Amino acid sequence: MKFHKSATTILAIALSLIVLPLAGCDSNAPIKEEKASADKRLQATTTIRTMFDKAHGKYDALSTEDKATLDKVTGGAENSKKAFSLIR
Repeated sequence: MKFHKSATTILAIALSLIVLPLAGCDSNAPIKEEKASADKRLQATTTIRTMFDKAHGKYDALSTEDKATLDKVTGGAENSKKAFSLIR
């Protein structure tokens, strides 16, 4: 049986519409993971900026509690101080 070029194209498209969803290619899992990661980065950035504004850009002006919160987000006092210097 000989197919025309257009029939072969239609068959290929039809098969891809059936096979790709079965293979998980239309899964939203990667999108959800990317969104969760982006949301986490946004929250960290918001926390850093809030603390920066609260202390008027001076890490040492933060309360002990605020330093602990900021250091948890940035991974330590060194990173917090570096973040503050980058914002200036």
